[in-house]
Amino acid sequence: MLISNQTSSNHWDELKELFKNADKAIITSPFLMADLAAFLDEIFTDQINELVLFTCLTNKKRDASKVAHSVSTIYEYAENRTDFKLTVLSVNKLHGKAYLAYNKNTCFGGIVTSANLTNNGLKSNKEWGIKIEKKSTLENLERTIHSLQYDKLTKEAIEKVIDRINSIPGSDNDYEDEIIDLSEIFNFELPYNFINHQIWLKPVGHSEDHIQIGHSFAELNPRLHFSKRRPSSVKMDDILITYGVGVQSILSIYKVDSNPLFITEEDIENGYDERWPWYVFGENLTPNFGSEWWEHGITLKDLRNEFLSQNPNKPLTYVGGTTFGAFNFKADKLHLDQEFGEWLMNKVWAIENNHSVDRSSEVEKVNWNSLDLESINNLLQRQLTQIADEFLTPDQCAEFLSEVNLIPQNESPGKYFRKILRAGLAFSEHPIKGASQHQKYSRWKICKAQT
Repeated sequence: MLISNQTSSNHWDELKELFKNADKAIITSPFLMADLAAFLDEIFTDQINELVLFTCLTNKKRDASKVAHSVSTIYEYAENRTDFKLTVLSVNKLHGKAYLAYNKNTCFGGIVTSANLTNNGLKSNKEWGIKIEKKSTLENLERTIHSLQYDKLTKEAIEKVIDRINSIPGSDNDYEDEIIDLSEIFNFELPYNFINHQIWLKPVGHSEDHIQIGHSFAELNPRLHFSKRRPSSVKMDDILITYGVGVQSILSIYKVDSNPLFITEEDIENGYDERWPWYVFGENLTPNFGSEWWEHGITLKDLRNEFLSQNPNKPLTYVGGTTFGAFNFKADKLHLDQEFGEWLMNKVWAIENNHSVDRSSEVEKVNWNSLDLESINNLLQRQLTQIADEFLTPDQCAEFLSEVNLIPQNESPGKYFRKILRAGLAFSEHPIKGASQHQKYSRWKICKAQT
């Protein structure tokens, strides 16, 4: 069905009809109306208790100001509804506009359109859209949206963005193209979009074979074993957060890369335990963390206590529990509540990300004003070579360093430094070995110099 603002039923009216029988909505729109709370008051019924909004927060002051203030209005809306769950995500270079309606976790209808979530876009602009009800098309659209990489725009992050913008003198109109630094606000994004994937806590080891300190979990694609009951509820792309039996520490985080498989006679001959015959292959998302997990001391007890102290009324498990008691009855996995699971993953991912940040400590401690240009160049070359050698193939490493060497050195130290930084960040868009490595590499900082 075609939707047009030039007919008697515009996008606004069609969205009101779409969400009439929904209990959840997913919306993607790079531009947002100033008062989203007013939109939700009119379009959403009381039975809608969850909204996932994908938008685009750029580092341009004027655009960032509009998005941040708009998002702040829906956080106010959510606070006035105790039963309402809100998730706001920023997707780089987002352009697509889609509106999906759910009931009992099943998408039953959607609209794909040129119309942004603005008053003009939904009512008066010359916009066209298509209403979708076919199940296979909706599923394809869901998969596309859920594959997006994002930064999470929490209420606290939005408040920091607004504070950062307000600290810059001048009006939005005066500084339309001014670039603002938001890197410290969004420091540790996860490498994948987990909004629609289950998160599980999984023990490794057993009562007769505890995990020992020094046992590395850096293998990139290991088998992850389950008991004699087929783990049918574990799906492709689900997340397995592993912890060690005995030590009770988090070991590493994996994305499920296969359907459940059963061990063979050859596997048994090679030493696989018959008591744990089912397994899946997992992509190790945190190999650096896993290589020295014992150094970080993240235990289940501490995680539980910290989360519940911050969120006393929120559950840890999918069924609403606040303990990990199922493991006392030999459960081989535990389905986590999505919010707790993402919170836990972010703690581990921050440590995983910091492996690359630490390598710039030599740069960060230098008094740059005391160095001449040759000394600055030599120091940067050592840092760049160390980072490139670890995260790039030999050919990519050579290409990257040659790009740096092309930068004229007859600049002031400040200009030279900023050009080095831009070259490094631009090169980080090149494909390199492994998604988690790309995430780390794209976030390293050459320096924090004040020149």
